[in-house]
Amino acid sequence: MKRFVPLKYVLGMGVLFLIVPLLGLSWIVYNAELNDVTITICFFLVGLIICGPVAYFQNQENASIVFEKGQIINYINDGTLNFGWAEEIKKIKRIEICNNDKVKEIFKNCKSKKVMLIDFGSYNIKYISVSLFTNNQINQIIKYIKANK
Repeated sequence: MKRFVPLKYVLGMGVLFLIVPLLGLSWIVYNAELNDVTITICFFLVGLIICGPVAYFQNQENASIVFEKGQIINYINDGTLNFGWAEEIKKIKRIEICNNDKVKEIFKNCKSKKVMLIDFGSYNIKYISVSLFTNNQINQIIKYIKANK
């Protein structure tokens, strides 16, 4: 099994669950008086830091592309119903990276700015939102698909 998790997702989770709470804690410790409110806020921030890794690993499957047993599975949720689908890699005829305007010709409800259109033949076209992936990650995904066709 091979899993591709968007780098921007990983960085966002790190900022949300580690950097922001640590900055808040350090500000409270050095600048604020300790009273009931600030102690409550400290407990909340420490809870975020502790729960962060759990939330990351629980949601990692919901923000990744998985290659398993000759299939590509899309778990990238772009706010539409276009996630959770699985198709065989060997059926892929063409892959194209394009912007939202071209995809909206086929999928009216596409909300992603950058997508990977995948043609599986027989008018079976799917897309994966790649807005959170870096260009290097997108190239790795395409290489992986081509190597396993």
